[in-house]
Amino acid sequence: MISFVIERDRRSSGRYGRAQRRPSDAVYYGGGYMIEEILPDFFRVSVPLPDSPLESTNVYLIRSSGRSLMIDTAFDHPDSHKTVITAMNSLGIDRNRTDFLITHMHRDHIGLLQRLASSTSIVYLNQKETEFLRGWRGFESISSYVQRNGFPEKQMRKAARHWQSWDGNTEQLRFLHFPLLTPIKDGQIVKAGEYRFKCILTPGHSPGHTCLYEPETTSYRVTIS
Repeated sequence: MISFVIERDRRSSGRYGRAQRRPSDAVYYGGGYMIEEILPDFFRVSVPLPDSPLESTNVYLIRSSGRSLMIDTAFDHPDSHKTVITAMNSLGIDRNRTDFLITHMHRDHIGLLQRLASSTSIVYLNQKETEFLRGWRGFESISSYVQRNGFPEKQMRKAARHWQSWDGNTEQLRFLHFPLLTPIKDGQIVKAGEYRFKCILTPGHSPGHTCLYEPETTSYRVTIS
């Protein structure tokens, strides 16, 4: 799950911040998810992850009159998809005018991208994982690698079947070849509405895991990790 930290700039005042936020600031919906405006036009959506011990993940939406931005997408599961689409509709965010920034390639963060991205969407993803996914040839292509690292072949095939039961076909990951995929580098700035996110590579959780830092636009410094 990606999380956020908001640190108030003591030199200025504002209406948002961890100490000032009240439970009523979050709007709860049926199905166990919520939409919370954490800064002006900057929303956190808690998306359920059915059949997973993770239970839920955070998707962030920056609403703009130009291009909106979604940070991560959640599982490719019908319940997760319904939650994200409902949230976008309730916030008046047009999927056809939305770009995407994926913090890392794990399926609870990238899974719904193939269903949400439009033909005009720009998708930001770190360089290392962009190269890995562009070369994806299905689970068979990494079977020998994971077995060398101690993962039993039987469990590997079970995991592959579980993925396919949600995605329909692992080869759907080929959608990542579409031309608007934009690799991002350490220190690169991605703009969305009034926000300017600095991309900070933090490999470990995944080879190219990326955190976002917004230090300037508002009265608060924002970190998404």
